[in-house]
Amino acid sequence: VASLTSNGYSDIEQIATGSTAIVFRAKNSDGFYHAVKVFCKAPDISRRRDQAKREASALDKFHHERIVPFRKVSEPNSDVPFVSMKWLENATSLNKYFSTQQKGFAEIKKFAVSASRALEYMHARSWLHRDIKPQNLIVSTNDDGEAEISLIDFGQAAKVSQIGPAGTANFLDASINDWKNHVWEETNDLYALAVSFMYILQDNVLPFEIGNDGVIDKNQIKICRRSNEERALYEIFRRCTDADASKRFPNATALREALE
Repeated sequence: VASLTSNGYSDIEQIATGSTAIVFRAKNSDGFYHAVKVFCKAPDISRRRDQAKREASALDKFHHERIVPFRKVSEPNSDVPFVSMKWLENATSLNKYFSTQQKGFAEIKKFAVSASRALEYMHARSWLHRDIKPQNLIVSTNDDGEAEISLIDFGQAAKVSQIGPAGTANFLDASINDWKNHVWEETNDLYALAVSFMYILQDNVLPFEIGNDGVIDKNQIKICRRSNEERALYEIFRRCTDADASKRFPNATALREALE
């Protein structure tokens, strides 16, 4: 907190913690609030500095209405590395939002189209998110009080064809056999996005069947037992997870057009 104060922040409040960082809500010297992500979990300070630099470098390249805007990053040799983003009002993760709100077909569809547009934008610039999940899809309210979705957490973002481990196990593409040496593609992001929304349509439960060994089987997708409209939406998402790569949507544009 003292370090954030010396960087011009006040009214500092911890709001979340993750595997690599703690997130604070803090007022910047210009009077606007930021979401400040302080990297503090890695034991090595150089590693924490690299994490802040990496995420800031990625965020600074993206200027899209459905991607959380970048604000600033700590000095290169800071003992408390951080990256800050625009504070989103009434922000909550996609899964938490729908745990308290009635799941309406129109709103789920609207959010899915918006998230697809964000990926269209990134992929057109040869960037991948590589960690899409409900917790990184944030619902907030705009100036008109309307709910909208934003993509956050770019700590694992990388250029297309980057090799190496990334992502969250339950939302990781089932086609990935060698996680540590996988060459990342656009369809891997689409898979994770689809599973995130199928998770919502399954009442915040993963859409995979459980095998006889008690482990989830990503090749066995549960049936959606909701309205006809929602089942049709679910089937669009299911196509992003097809074991036959030729049956999947080739890119985010094709997914977005199918959703619209």
